[in-house]
Formats: sequence, structure tokens, C-alpha cells
Amino acid sequence: VNVTGVDATQTTDVAVYPTPNDGSFPSTSNLNLQLHETAADLATVATGLGGQIRLRNSTGEVALVVDVTGWFGS
Repeated sequence: VNVTGVDATQTTDVAVYPTPNDGSFPSTSNLNLQLHETAADLATVATGLGGQIRLRNSTGEVALVVDVTGWFGS
């Protein structure tokens, strides 16, 4: 997926990860943003529970744009 963070209200990081069964989330990020920054990153992410992924912003507010750019067949 390609993830773009738009106009972050604070310095923050965004994690993109498979939807877990237990509500946990990773301690690493895929995208790091400075105040008012707009930036993008490409990440390979497996799907989790229900075939879904999650995005988690750590601080402040940021608009996220997510584009699926491909997938792996079974």
C-alpha cells in the first residue's frame, strides 16, 4: 500500500499493520511526519483479521490517503 500523511498537526508517526486478533499494534512506524508536513511511503503489509489492515497515528491529527498498489495471490 502507498500511505500519504497530509498536514500533520504535530510531529507524529503512522504504523500500517495487519488487523490483529488481540487489539495489539506494532512499536515501529512506516511513515514519520513533521508539523504541517505531507509525505508518502510505500509499505508491504499482510492482511489480518477479516482480510483488513489498520493504520495508527501516534500523536495529533493527520489526514491519511491509502492506495492499494498490488497484492499477492494465494
